[in-house]
Amino acid sequence: MAIAGWSLVLLVSLVPDAMGSAKKQLCPGWELLTLSPSKAADLVCTHFSDQLDEIIGKLKKWVDNLFKDGAQLSPERLQDQPQITELFIDLMCQYDPAQVTQVLQILEHYRLEETIEIAQKHNNHETLAYLLEKKGDIQAAFQVMLTRLQDRLSALTEDSVDAADAKQMPFLKDVEETLSETISLCERTSHTLNQQQREALWFPLLEAMMSPQKLLSSSPSPLYSEALKSLTMEVLNSMAAYISLPSILQRILQQQQMAQVFSFNLTTC
Repeated sequence: MAIAGWSLVLLVSLVPDAMGSAKKQLCPGWELLTLSPSKAADLVCTHFSDQLDEIIGKLKKWVDNLFKDGAQLSPERLQDQPQITELFIDLMCQYDPAQVTQVLQILEHYRLEETIEIAQKHNNHETLAYLLEKKGDIQAAFQVMLTRLQDRLSALTEDSVDAADAKQMPFLKDVEETLSETISLCERTSHTLNQQQREALWFPLLEAMMSPQKLLSSSPSPLYSEALKSLTMEVLNSMAAYISLPSILQRILQQQQMAQVFSFNLTTC
């Protein structure tokens, strides 16, 4: 039901008018879609359930073409009606969230603030960070990615003690992917920032990677501890192009001193 409704709404909004009679061949009762796509979807699912696979198959074919070729989205129409593109993005966030950012790089006719709200509503972190960066709010885009990275690091460390290595590999892969995206964001934007602004990106990222290693140091699964050390070195190597080495060393020493003080306070409590 949900897939059918999504596909029907997509097509009634985005398929160019030039298709004409071809629309009617996609599913029974096509004319009803122009009146109420959601009600038409209910009608199709209820009364044509035996043809649902065929209908959805045809609809998916058109949707796939829309994804592959931005020209099929009728730019002239979308320029005057950005809400159509925003509807498309909203539906993609629900049913194909991994592809939203890639599609946004092709589409042009959408309102930035409204689309940011759509990404926020669906917790699509990658898309939200992309849109905030496009808006010029680098710190906000970075914070989205940093929070995502910290969440995935927490998922890795929380289960590291008791979980088997095979179970942990997906968590590690998630961390690697999110870290790579975050480093790329920092590298893309650092040349436009002053020293203080660059430090506001790179140092929190370094600290995010260093913190879990304290928890993993006592883990019976040293694989992940070594993996995090390797990933932290990637951060250090990348940030060295934008932050002076003395500043990096000073921050690392400060973190180590703070960790020692915290550890001492715990043992004396």
